[in-house]
Amino acid sequence: MMCKLLGVTRGGYYAWQRREPSARSLSDAELSEHVREVHAQSRGYYGSPRVTGRLRMLGVPVGRRRVARLMRQGSLQGRSARLYRRSKVGQRRLGTSILIALFAGIVAVYLLPPSWLAPLPTCVAICVAIFAIIVR
Repeated sequence: MMCKLLGVTRGGYYAWQRREPSARSLSDAELSEHVREVHAQSRGYYGSPRVTGRLRMLGVPVGRRRVARLMRQGSLQGRSARLYRRSKVGQRRLGTSILIALFAGIVAVYLLPPSWLAPLPTCVAICVAIFAIIVR
């Protein structure tokens, strides 16, 4: 029944079933083990280009597309490293407050009399002093 469905003879099916594995399938099985080892050593991060490069460094002559096929057949997939990015919310706030303090310092140096500079907050006073050193 299955032979009719697949369009092959019974003798052909049984001959195929008893046939020895080909040299290509044997070398693929051996290479698959190397690919699994390299992929496991990279903790799953390497894709087919890096696995190919690593295998070539180890002296195994192999192409990238063959490694990619074996990785697909073995359900191996490289993953990209997650990038760590710090939140910039606090940095923006700090930068803004420094700009405001610097602007207040510039205004204080040019517009306010020196007797008024003493009670200013420390941040503004430091900006006023730095600006005064730079300008004068």
